[in-house]
Amino acid sequence: MYHKQLFLADAIRLRDKISAVMPRWYRAMPSLEDEFEYGFTMYENARQSALGMLVLGSEALRTDNKLLVNLGVTAVTTVAPAASAIATAGSAASTTQGAVLNEQYWWPFFNDCWVMGGVHGRQQFHLASVDWPPNTDLWDRRNRRPTMLGRELLILSISGYVLRRTPGLGMVFYNDDHMKAFGLRLANIYALDPGDDEAAFVARIKAAF
Repeated sequence: MYHKQLFLADAIRLRDKISAVMPRWYRAMPSLEDEFEYGFTMYENARQSALGMLVLGSEALRTDNKLLVNLGVTAVTTVAPAASAIATAGSAASTTQGAVLNEQYWWPFFNDCWVMGGVHGRQQFHLASVDWPPNTDLWDRRNRRPTMLGRELLILSISGYVLRRTPGLGMVFYNDDHMKAFGLRLANIYALDPGDDEAAFVARIKAAF
């Protein structure tokens, strides 16, 4: 588990690498330190997920109201339509410590915090698919890099997770090595080299599980 002081210290040391994944369109907070504080809250919300699981998948999950109402969302600031759907349905699902990432101020660093929080909480990660998704769901061909789903799976691959195909649940990633899980740090994530070859990356992900 990351204590806040250590998390912030690691983020400050990695500020250049973290800044490099900030999209041009992102409306940044007043300072990177504010981003890091916010990221720690995202980390904690994922670590303490109310259902003991987090859901992996495409952006389409964020607008699947049935799923959001049933499983809730992980967020610091929940996207308004998701919060409204949960409230309208009278659901008891969490709008901050649920299973589906749905953050208004999203950018890749917060996504990394979400995955790392889940890993440190030894949450199950459920892939919203009965089999491996197409390569284009794992690899961004235009930018020659992993998609967010591909990046999430890459992080899980170094964190002691194994894949079990569970009837009725599909592809579920469970933690099988708590030492690797608890040892994951921001430095490990930002040292990952996915390469620039789609076939090699996809083969690497599938072989890891």
